[in-house]
Amino acid sequence: MIKTGEAMGLEAVTGGVFECRYDDHLTLIQADHSLFLLLGIENGCLPSGAPISFLDRICEEDRPIFLENIQYQLSRSRVFMSELHIISGDGQLRWIHICGELLKGDGEFPCLHCIFHDVTDARDRQERLAIESQIYDIILSQTQDIIFELDCLTRDIYYSPTFEKKFGYQIPVKGFPDSMFATDIIHEKDKLPPSELFPVHPGRPGPDAVRISFKAQERPLSLGQR
Repeated sequence: MIKTGEAMGLEAVTGGVFECRYDDHLTLIQADHSLFLLLGIENGCLPSGAPISFLDRICEEDRPIFLENIQYQLSRSRVFMSELHIISGDGQLRWIHICGELLKGDGEFPCLHCIFHDVTDARDRQERLAIESQIYDIILSQTQDIIFELDCLTRDIYYSPTFEKKFGYQIPVKGFPDSMFATDIIHEKDKLPPSELFPVHPGRPGPDAVRISFKAQERPLSLGQR
């Protein structure tokens, strides 16, 4: 039997457990207090009489996708995972992640034992980061400057799209700066030991900024001072 938790505000609902019939309505059988709060059921238990359809609490646009998704997964195993919008008791749309298992029910239909987590805040952060990244890429595409970002631990680099537009090719992003000197990107006479050009090493003290100058290939058989 699923235990009912202590009362809490809707903003504190992060997850919970429920069971529903695997029928046309995903009729709720039992649930913990978290789901009751999320759905706006104040008395903390399933009301007698009219059954509660969990499917009706799912955003209408998500219903066919959710049903198709779990049907596909359950055709291959007894477990499933999915994310969907749920309509909370105050009418808000909340992103929840559900993982569940198909169990043998007492009656005509099997039941789904489900664990859910409210991932709305994480989803919102992802969307904001995606928008900010798109804006950042647009700004970089409009500038003539070429921006490099170096991960000092992995020695991976990110460079703005302006480089490829200006020079006409891509450069290695793994193992920087050694990877650049292992190619024909830099003029042979400018290929000094990377430690002399980039005197910055993870875990070692070094300058806050490094300014270097070398000839980089701009087009095949052409070298430009950069």
